[in-house]
Amino acid sequence: MGKIKYVGLSEACASTIRKAHTVHPRTAVQIKWSPWTRDVEEEIVPTCRELGIGIVPYNPPERGFFATRSKVIENLSDNDC
Repeated sequence: MGKIKYVGLSEACASTIRKAHTVHPRTAVQIKWSPWTRDVEEEIVPTCRELGIGIVPYNPPERGFFATRSKVIENLSDNDC
């Protein structure tokens, strides 16, 4: 037998994940997933859940957006919610 035990993908669409999974079961898929990039929830996340593939999100806090005080927040007036 070969030496590769687990195989994952990075930045693949749902159809690619399905095709790759038929060749050899995938263990994980790495995707960009953040409050600003939620389009992966339409097809990729359901596909991974259906096939039992783990999801490894990268960039979830969107490059430190929540780590520092945003310039947008500083520019809000008293009437802004």
